[in-house]
Amino acid sequence: MSRSDRYLKKSIGTLYTGDKTSCPISPSAPYPVWRSSGASEVRKKYPFKTPEILAPASVSTYKTAVLSGADAIYFGYGDLNARAGAENFSDLHEVVSFCHLHNVKAYLTLNIMLKDVELDEAKRIVVEAEQAKIDAFIISDLALLPIIRKNSDAAIHASTQMGIHNSAGAKFLEKLGFDRVVLSRETTEKELVDILDNTELEVETFVQGALCIAFSGACLFSAMLTGKSGNRGRCTQLCRRFYSCEINGKAEAKGYLLSAKDICMASFYPILSDLNVDSLKIEGRLKGPEYVSTVTQLYSDLQKGVPFDKEAEDRLKICFNRGNFTRGYWDNQDVVFPYFPNHIGLRCGRIVKIISKNLVAVLSTRPLQKGDFLKVTRGTTDIGGMEVTGEKKIVDDRETFVCYNPNEGAQVGDVVSITKRDYSFEKTRKNVVEYAVRMVGGEDLHLIATCDGAVFEIKGPVVDIAQNAPLRAKDVETSFAKCGEEDFVLTAEKIIVKDAFMTKKDLNELRRKVIAYFKDKKINDYARPPKKRPGSYRSATKVTGDFAEFERIEQLSELVLQSVDNVVYSPQQYDPDEAKKFYSLAKNDHNAVWIKFPIFLPSESLERAKEYLHVFDGAVAQNFAVMQLCLEKKKPFVAGWAMNVANSKNPILNWSAQTVLSAELKSSEIKVISKNRTPMPLVYAFGKIPLMYLNFCPKRLVGKTCEQCRDADHVVYKDEKGSYDLILKRFDGYCQRELRNAALTIVGDLVPNPKYYDFCGFDKKEIETFFKKYFLDRGDVGGFNHLLLTKGVE
Repeated sequence: MSRSDRYLKKSIGTLYTGDKTSCPISPSAPYPVWRSSGASEVRKKYPFKTPEILAPASVSTYKTAVLSGADAIYFGYGDLNARAGAENFSDLHEVVSFCHLHNVKAYLTLNIMLKDVELDEAKRIVVEAEQAKIDAFIISDLALLPIIRKNSDAAIHASTQMGIHNSAGAKFLEKLGFDRVVLSRETTEKELVDILDNTELEVETFVQGALCIAFSGACLFSAMLTGKSGNRGRCTQLCRRFYSCEINGKAEAKGYLLSAKDICMASFYPILSDLNVDSLKIEGRLKGPEYVSTVTQLYSDLQKGVPFDKEAEDRLKICFNRGNFTRGYWDNQDVVFPYFPNHIGLRCGRIVKIISKNLVAVLSTRPLQKGDFLKVTRGTTDIGGMEVTGEKKIVDDRETFVCYNPNEGAQVGDVVSITKRDYSFEKTRKNVVEYAVRMVGGEDLHLIATCDGAVFEIKGPVVDIAQNAPLRAKDVETSFAKCGEEDFVLTAEKIIVKDAFMTKKDLNELRRKVIAYFKDKKINDYARPPKKRPGSYRSATKVTGDFAEFERIEQLSELVLQSVDNVVYSPQQYDPDEAKKFYSLAKNDHNAVWIKFPIFLPSESLERAKEYLHVFDGAVAQNFAVMQLCLEKKKPFVAGWAMNVANSKNPILNWSAQTVLSAELKSSEIKVISKNRTPMPLVYAFGKIPLMYLNFCPKRLVGKTCEQCRDADHVVYKDEKGSYDLILKRFDGYCQRELRNAALTIVGDLVPNPKYYDFCGFDKKEIETFFKKYFLDRGDVGGFNHLLLTKGVE
């Protein structure tokens, strides 16, 4: 039965967020409650099942995650994953076996952009993971598809790095044989329902943890400025730095203007459950055991029907949060916290007295306990941290908490927030073994034990007859209860003991045999469901020549139009009449004219995108959704640089009419990919390349409304490295921003590949000057940005 065969009518309201205050670390708003705003009909998958709780794991946290109630964990192995700096595993068998022992699934992340020299290592990892019976691979590079299909029976999950956010993109991957899609963090409820209704893919969505401010899988910021690629798991988090904002040359704001709040969707659990989302993902592979246990237990409790209340939310905030949490793009897109870029904890009070050089008195609205760590702030300044001593002191007839303060800069009136508290870790998962035993002196020992439907039976040897102190049933039960194993608990159903004698050593050995049997059986007999593997797409007819991208008709130049074979239309404001006019003016006897859509396409805009596509010869695809639309409209597509093609085995090279290679490649790596390919793939050769694609509005941070917004406004972010233009992209009423590189890229003829010229942001005269000097006359390109052609990325 299709997912669409069942419906759920549910009143969907908006979250009460409380009044904003001027205090950067304000007390939490009242716990959100649903306010009815009319019935909204959403489709449900069938049959209904409880959402999987998917926890992050590392060497030091995987047991914590499993024993805290996770249904599955995800983790990295070596360096080929999106958290290269995490405590990744060097051996897979131990972690996978531990998971399967507890009926927990294990997912391996191989979710980075791979280079040719890394494909053999990736294959080795796949083979080793299959030997360990890994449940799924989480990938972002399509070069892994044939490797996994040939060497493993595990499921294949599409990483959030693939940017899937609507049904068109999901359909494309479903045809490739993916079993699950991990949705882009920008995905809204509408897009989520669209995917659930129109594909049979399992759907996984983030519910807790860090929120990338840039569109998933398309951030070049860290790579371009530091040589450490976020697409390869080495992001240096430049988004957490301090920036200033100017609009039309006027300073409007300053702060951590790209620092996203942490997401918390716990209050939306009833909605996600009713939608029958397959998996709820917790971010945090760089976090410690305390964070993993706290968050995993909380979401596991939600599964069991425990309500999410203010106390639970406070516990999450103490554990880790930036900006008192956001619900991401599900409600008001309030995703940036400009005051602090790190853990702000839970505000609890203020310093009311300096007792001595290193002791202060804190008046707290919440009880503090010995060992709590506190953050001290003054306005938007982080003063430092301190620890609660456990002592109390009366100040002005009020009870206060004494805290050890190593920071002499703290003052009376400074705000105090709890940032760490030791919570008891409760192990919620053990294998229960029920047993019955008969021990009668002079007769054969008889033991029967069961665990999860499996049965283990021991008959013999003959039990010794007791001479002095006969064995008691309590002795057997006590010995079996003290198993010393964190994975099992033995429960007696029936114990018969008569005139029997057995040493403690023999009792212990008997218990070990029982545990060893069920342990081996659960691990060795672990079975994964079969996965179907549909075929691939056919190779596309190739197009030749250079590409030139324009954003408006006024930029069109005869010099460029007569020199390049492909013209790309990428306006700031998409208008059907302007699009038709552009096509008419740009089209000539020898060229093709393509449209390039924004990287995020709302579900409700997919049909509109098809209407635009009908006008043009094809599209430049920065996401899989556009590839799917082109297939449906029987139009060719060019894979853009945001598709992260970085090796010669990526099948996108064959499916697309042309491919713009990743902008993070060295010239030697480009040469390997280009070898024996006709035509050679494209390289980004000119322009201020987008470093980030943003779905939040920077003008909202300075109090601007949509009514006050003008397309012509020049919005700029600045830091010590340079000035970054934020270019508006509005499609079908939905606004996005491209944060462009401060440096102008001109590669000239440094590589022999055909070129992709990005003329967005330049006027016609500038375009002709640059084009003639550096590409027609082949002028010296010294002094300009050459992307990463010489040094590449880590």
